[in-house]
Amino acid sequence: KRFLQISYEPDPAETSSQVLAPVGLISSLLLCVVALVITKDASLAITALAASCCVCVAVMNMLAVNLPVSRLSHRLRRRGAMVSGYEGIKRMSAVNAVLVDSTELFPRGTVVLNGVKPFKQEGLEEAVLAAGTLVQQLGGPLCGVFEQVFSELPEVEKAAFEAGNGVVGTVDGKEVLIGSRTLLTAHGVEAPEQNVESQYTTGSRQILYVAMGGELYAMFILTYNADRKKKAELQNMEMNGVSLILRSADPNLTPQFISRLFGIDATAVNVIGAGQDGPADHLVNDTADRVDAYAATKGRVESMMSLVSTCIDEKKNISFIVAMQNAAVVIGFVLVAFLTFVAGVEQ
Repeated sequence: KRFLQISYEPDPAETSSQVLAPVGLISSLLLCVVALVITKDASLAITALAASCCVCVAVMNMLAVNLPVSRLSHRLRRRGAMVSGYEGIKRMSAVNAVLVDSTELFPRGTVVLNGVKPFKQEGLEEAVLAAGTLVQQLGGPLCGVFEQVFSELPEVEKAAFEAGNGVVGTVDGKEVLIGSRTLLTAHGVEAPEQNVESQYTTGSRQILYVAMGGELYAMFILTYNADRKKKAELQNMEMNGVSLILRSADPNLTPQFISRLFGIDATAVNVIGAGQDGPADHLVNDTADRVDAYAATKGRVESMMSLVSTCIDEKKNISFIVAMQNAAVVIGFVLVAFLTFVAGVEQ
């Protein structure tokens, strides 16, 4: 809503012009009077008035904002986004964090199951089936991995995400654990030796333990692939001081791993648990009422990241251009005044 109203909001160039016009006119008239009193030359005073009025016109102010906004709109349209003029740019440039669900950062097909290392054969299928059910309940990039294996899944009685460790739930009356060795230890399940784990965690490969009923059944070996466009947009966001808030129920998606995979600093990433019925879950899952049309995207997360980064860049450019235009007017007036009193206006 309010698209036209937001589009017509004044920009810095328009605001500065409204100040420069009366101030410039009054300053020019004062210069004319002072020149007439000091030089007693009416022709010189009128010439100074004309020169001062001309130089006090911020002739480029109309283009100072509209050209950058037009250029920005063309770039955003190609990326599936739009912004409603300078007011939208100002609003989006104030963003300091972007909330992203793990399924948006790792859509189906980007997490690949390389293999399963079993620790116990008896009941393995039941344990993996229960793990798949639990993952489906909380959602996330691992859903696609389990969907390739099972079509029908049992019902989950309860499920919860333990920050940084993994997922804990109850399926068919048995406690199911999916996560790191820390999660296993915390729930009294004996984890394998550290060197067994380190054999499989190289590059973008990560492991995930599956335990049920207090016994360890399998270790999943997974490869996480980073999309090139998302990687570039995350790096642009980081350069503009925007952090990533990742909503995830996958214990492998730590700030350190995201940092290594996407080439950004770990301090720019914050991971929060999914399925906790917190503010982030409502922001991701709920549908908002009609909101002010400052900006919009077609739904792709890279479009939103690009929108934020480009708006921050353009806000800096516009502020610099308007400041230069204002400085040019002030310097121009000072120069005309100086030339008037050293008899250089004629030249």
